[in-house]
Amino acid sequence: MYIEFLTKNNFRQEYLKLFANRFSYGSLSIENEMNGYSDMESIKKIYNNMKAFETLLEKNENIDIQSIKETASIVNQNINFLSPGFRKINVHVQGASFTTVSPRRIYEAMYSLLDSYYNIWDMLPVYEREAMFHIQFIRIHPFEDGNGRTGRILMNYNLCKNNKPPIVIEREDRQTYFDFIENNRINELAEFIKTKSEQELEVMINLYYQICGTNDITSVQPENEEDIKIYTIQKNSTRA
Repeated sequence: MYIEFLTKNNFRQEYLKLFANRFSYGSLSIENEMNGYSDMESIKKIYNNMKAFETLLEKNENIDIQSIKETASIVNQNINFLSPGFRKINVHVQGASFTTVSPRRIYEAMYSLLDSYYNIWDMLPVYEREAMFHIQFIRIHPFEDGNGRTGRILMNYNLCKNNKPPIVIEREDRQTYFDFIENNRINELAEFIKTKSEQELEVMINLYYQICGTNDITSVQPENEEDIKIYTIQKNSTRA
């Protein structure tokens, strides 16, 4: 996948299990849908979020209309009585001034978004590309519910596919994050994603120490300015 040491000593599985939990908790918290680990609705939403993210990782394919629908279906499983697939009703995002796409234009908008992502924005820096996709996805709002959670799962999956650490958006980031979307602030969201990704890399490294008991991670200079430092395991290292 995205960083060499994720393949060492089963670290990838251990890291992704912990990340999926942290990411899911944060994703629900910023929507004020997290009432604690003892709340049954919160538990179901965390489980669904983790399952949706892990399902995408297992497939390891480019996202398309079908995989996006499947992701949203898992996110909303056993929570709401919703129509399957893209929404067939008009919706308004609470507190937002932008207008979501009308139901009859959702397929057109989503195909256009995916075409732009893979064929037009493919030469852009990773974080800018993800920021553009994420903002447009939320503004389209293709599903009756779970659009934010689904969008953040897609963003993290795409970061992994592009060899970048995924990100955790926490409750204290709520206002900043939603302001980027509300005001279409692509560059600011891109920088925010980059910063969060760099922070997650540090979490990875510290967790690797805890799980694998090694301290042989060395830094490699990035090939270009938008790349963060990538850490790899020395070829001949042994486990402490």
